[in-house]
Amino acid sequence: MIRSVSPAGSTTTIITELIDSVVQEDAHLNDVLMAAADQEGNVGGFIVREGGAIETPAVTISNDGEIETARLYAVDDGDGSFLVTDPLGNVGFAVSASGETRTSTSADSGEVDVSPIVATDFFLIEGKPLPFYAGNVLSERYDPVPAIMAISSGSLAVEGSGQIVIDPDLCDATGRLTVRPTDSSGLRKILDINMNIAPAGSAETVSYLLIGDSITKGNVALGTYLSDLVADVLTDAGYTPDAQGTITPSGGGELNEGRASRDMDDYVGVRLTNMLPIDGTGGNTDAAYIAGDAAYKAAHNPFVVAVTGPDDIWGTGWAIDFAQYRTRFSIPALDFIAIGLVTNSLIGVTVEDGIASILAGMDHWREKIRDDLPDVLIAFWVPTVPRDPESDVRHAERRAPTLLAMIERIRSYADARCVLLNSHAQMSQEAGWALGDTTTDADTGVVTSTPSTSLDNIHPNLPAAKELARVLAAAAAYSVV
Repeated sequence: MIRSVSPAGSTTTIITELIDSVVQEDAHLNDVLMAAADQEGNVGGFIVREGGAIETPAVTISNDGEIETARLYAVDDGDGSFLVTDPLGNVGFAVSASGETRTSTSADSGEVDVSPIVATDFFLIEGKPLPFYAGNVLSERYDPVPAIMAISSGSLAVEGSGQIVIDPDLCDATGRLTVRPTDSSGLRKILDINMNIAPAGSAETVSYLLIGDSITKGNVALGTYLSDLVADVLTDAGYTPDAQGTITPSGGGELNEGRASRDMDDYVGVRLTNMLPIDGTGGNTDAAYIAGDAAYKAAHNPFVVAVTGPDDIWGTGWAIDFAQYRTRFSIPALDFIAIGLVTNSLIGVTVEDGIASILAGMDHWREKIRDDLPDVLIAFWVPTVPRDPESDVRHAERRAPTLLAMIERIRSYADARCVLLNSHAQMSQEAGWALGDTTTDADTGVVTSTPSTSLDNIHPNLPAAKELARVLAAAAAYSVV
């Protein structure tokens, strides 16, 4: 039997029944539940297998309209309608309960998890609005974003599905983030948030330390030395920046502890090959470290000391001793410490192992810093990544679950002075990133950029790096309130 569905006002007949004899004659189709077939039983278009998987020779699902071979899924929408979606929830074909059909390349919000991946604490400086990007805080990336987000606090009420600007001068000490999917469900996800606002022009000195990878280190040619950018924001807001650390960038600039290509395991003493412990032998001494240039210091670890017994938590004989670090290298008491060691910790490992490493490192840093500085503001942070096919997958498969795990761990500490910054939500995905392969239209001057295998989709350029610095600087300023 063949069932035809003819939408009102349409001359198209959609065949959605597979003739039994075709299944019996072709073993490849034995687990097929449904297929598109013509009236002679020739199968084409797509077939639905047991378990919901769909195979199709050519289905249009890409946003640029190109025909792609794709693996799709069949979804019963619960009301008698039938949706053909990809794993991200993008609807390629739908038949409603009333028989109407549609095709779309946008996300079907009824199938999208709109729970915001947002930490509780926002940091701002009076007179310095900061952005919030709605598209950065869902577990998947969509065009358009399938939700309206609203931030309210005091006299502030802003909403949208793109960039939302938070004006600290309108905010109270607390607020609320509300997320509503763009469907008719009436569902809302709500998160109560803290609006931590530092006064402008306080003339306070802020002693801060940035610990991290190449994003913390920055690039002199691009003007993205992160410690310098933080100092600029603090100075502009009326504070006196006092950057600390043991590394002076090779191009000059503010002190920091940024080391390219290093991850959480390198810093805490799990792995000893990329950052050699300073063991006092063969010229590997504190004095040699202090005298060394930026490259020498990047290859050594000033934070770890030799440990035994229960203190040897990694089994390597080395672990962080933050008090010893400050004593050995003349680091004063600090107001603010920012640690950004997620990016490389998720490269070359399973996401489960990467998350485990990050969480264990967070625990270790917090414990050892708290032993030395009970009141310092400790902030972990994660940068966003740009919009390109590889980065979108990386966000969904690695960044989103990592951020969720970090939020849960921060909440478990119940430590008001140990936070996860919302840097991932406050950096543009579109502006301030390297371009791929480019061609220029000589007549119009318009440049076309396409993804490239050599594309740097790790390191933010300006202005994305400045957006990151503004988030860090706001937290640094608040640390002395």
